[in-house]
Amino acid sequence: MEKVEIKAKSVKGVLGVHDLIAEYGGPNIVHTGFHIEVAKGTPIEEADRIAEEVKERVSRETGCQHCVIHVDPVKI
Repeated sequence: MEKVEIKAKSVKGVLGVHDLIAEYGGPNIVHTGFHIEVAKGTPIEEADRIAEEVKERVSRETGCQHCVIHVDPVKI
C-alpha cells in the first residue's frame, strides 16, 4: 500500500492521497481504491488526465489490475 501511495504522489498535480484500500482478489489479482487530492479550481479535463496517469503508474508499478481513483479538490 505504501508503494501505491508513493507512485500516486509522484504524478505532477497530486497533492495528497487518502482513504487507500486494497483487496486481494485471488492469485496475482489486486484491486485498489483511493482518493487523490488536486488543487481546487483544476479544470476537470486536467484532473481526469492526472487520475489516468496515476492509474497507469500504479497499475504498471504494482501489478494492480483494477484501480478506482476519486479526485478531490483541496484548497492550497
